[in-house]
Amino acid sequence: MKVTMMTGAVLLSIGAVLLVVSTNALSTSGMTAATVTGQGSSFINGASMPMADSAPPKMAMLAPADFVKQQIASQDIVVFSKSYCPYCAKTKALFQSLDAGATVIELDQRDDGGDIQAALAEITGQRTVPNVFVKGTHVGGNDATQKANSDGTLKSLMNGARKE
Repeated sequence: MKVTMMTGAVLLSIGAVLLVVSTNALSTSGMTAATVTGQGSSFINGASMPMADSAPPKMAMLAPADFVKQQIASQDIVVFSKSYCPYCAKTKALFQSLDAGATVIELDQRDDGGDIQAALAEITGQRTVPNVFVKGTHVGGNDATQKANSDGTLKSLMNGARKE
């Protein structure tokens, strides 16, 4: 294991796994909040929520379309989102209420977010967020996802086989 200290962050390298630990001091309470990002999960003060909200380290980055396809292929539920979007918040809340473990990619918090959104538009024809995929199937935006939940389609997709 290799530990590298940087201002506001610690890099942990364990074999092929790279974890980025960012620390933010909360001066008013004297507490420290730590976020660990790696292998598609974020851990905030010990609580885990699968997210891919941080840009990968600056090494051999995938082209935006390849990144999108890799995320869709490797995750059961992927929500391409923007942190300030109220429709995205509704979609994320839905998956959280279903205890579905969605991987959330916050495009506004990534340097390549605009390129990823453009790649999503080319792949799906949808230019807006949220842009939701379940087991390789494009569900759509918030309205389509909420409707799929209401009519049982979402549950069927979540319980079904992965679309290849």
